[in-house]
Amino acid sequence: MSKDGASKASKLFRLMHLPRASPRGSLRRTEIERQIIHGIVEVERHTTIANLLCLALVAMAAAALPFREAYVVPLLLRLAIMANTKLTFEAMRRNLARGGDHSRTFRRLVFALAIGGIAWGATLLPLIFYSDPHPARLLAAGGTLIGLSVIVSLLSPHMTLSLAFTGGVAAVVAVGLVLSNTYENNALALAGLAGLCTIFVAYSRATAIGQQRSAELFVENAKIGTVLAQALEKARFLAERDPLTGLHNRRALFDLAGRLTDYRIRHVLILDLDHFKAINDRHGHAVGDEVLVAAGRVLSSTAAQLGEGNAVAARIGGEEFAMVIDTDELGLARLAAERIRHAIAQIGGQRGGEGLVTSASVGIAEWLPQDELGVALNLADGALYRAKQGGRNRVVIAEATACVDGHPADRFRAATR
Repeated sequence: MSKDGASKASKLFRLMHLPRASPRGSLRRTEIERQIIHGIVEVERHTTIANLLCLALVAMAAAALPFREAYVVPLLLRLAIMANTKLTFEAMRRNLARGGDHSRTFRRLVFALAIGGIAWGATLLPLIFYSDPHPARLLAAGGTLIGLSVIVSLLSPHMTLSLAFTGGVAAVVAVGLVLSNTYENNALALAGLAGLCTIFVAYSRATAIGQQRSAELFVENAKIGTVLAQALEKARFLAERDPLTGLHNRRALFDLAGRLTDYRIRHVLILDLDHFKAINDRHGHAVGDEVLVAAGRVLSSTAAQLGEGNAVAARIGGEEFAMVIDTDELGLARLAAERIRHAIAQIGGQRGGEGLVTSASVGIAEWLPQDELGVALNLADGALYRAKQGGRNRVVIAEATACVDGHPADRFRAATR
């Protein structure tokens, strides 16, 4: 390799290993800038009336001046560009609300503010080119300077926007001072203009630093708030869910039941996996967990088939599950129970070659509106007990017919396969 080629390769190697800006850091800077611009855009809404009042003040002063004709074009230009700048601010507001890329709209805003600065500077040109010592002259200058101060204060949190506007004003005034013969010492006037611009820039710089720190703090607090909200949501999920199956746990089931306000009949199911201890003993707890997870999927699928909000499934014990079905039709509840029982019976066969046999016993009870959920679950649990006594792998329906010593007395009828 030639010496020149080796040098190029060395430069390329160094470039490849230069530290690059972190995407996360770039995203953070973008969020900070968005926050600063958002603050300016929101404050701009409240400056429109102040700008119009300043414009009206200058117009009234100009009407009293002998050279009033010189103000017609600058004032009309300033009014038109104020409207254009207002529309650009509104476009930026909509862009920020959508959360999209604001770079194109930002460039439009910079250009609009630069043209706006030129228009504001143009309203000072009649005062530069005409030296008539009329009292309204001071009023016209004061109205323009007040308006300039309002806009510079608005834009000061963002240096680019502030410099675009201030630069437009300074450029027009500087050209006017150079071309006019009104002042005996134009150099002194230019120096004064430069000093005034320096003050504006220094003020903008100080404000921008403070605003950036505030925006950084806001972004960091928002990030912390998001993390805390996610952690809270995760904690709430873990508190309400069974960690193995992902179903609701017993407490969550009772909480959901407690939030029901409508007065109507529902049905509850209690399901228990048959011979689950034998599955753990023979095949190991890992296989037992797989069976529990598969049973949880069966209940979740059945609840989904019944329609969103129409059924809630929960794991309420080791191998015991429950489901609340929002229906007063016993036939629908029984059909759901039979589907669950049949699907659980297929779990063992799906593993194939391991001799795993799975089945479930199900108890169904009516949940009357005047009763708490615990009453209906006790009825369903009694029906489940009868299903176990009847040979397992079946559905039994409980009917509460009377109360004996304050406890419901059950009448059972078997609903076999």
